[in-house]
Amino acid sequence: MPAPAVKKDKPSKRDMTKLVYNFYILTGTPPGWKHLPHLPFSKKRVIDLFGSWTNLLTTAGVPLNRYKMSEITCFLCKKKVAREVKEIRKAKKSFCGSACSASFYTKGRKHSEETKKKISETLKAHRIFTSK
Repeated sequence: MPAPAVKKDKPSKRDMTKLVYNFYILTGTPPGWKHLPHLPFSKKRVIDLFGSWTNLLTTAGVPLNRYKMSEITCFLCKKKVAREVKEIRKAKKSFCGSACSASFYTKGRKHSEETKKKISETLKAHRIFTSK
């Protein structure tokens, strides 16, 4: 799709939004300040007309993909969940939430006799305060 004919120095708001939208359609990513050399308007012009780059993208109907998302499968329950790519890279195993993570990592844990006694005392104290 060819870009609309625009004067280099002062494109209109409408022309700028068309250019940004066409850039998004061609590349598949929302343009950022780093893409400004490829567009025929200046940073000052964007600020003057829209106030910010985000306002220009919103006006042009371009989604604000700040975080790249990917779908993962929970290691324990096999449920499909969307996660940020940076989270997936950091984790050794991916879980759908804290419940599955805790279940996986606490399975087969051995408690010492001292720990069992502390747990028992805590539960007894809890029962005393909650029963009527």
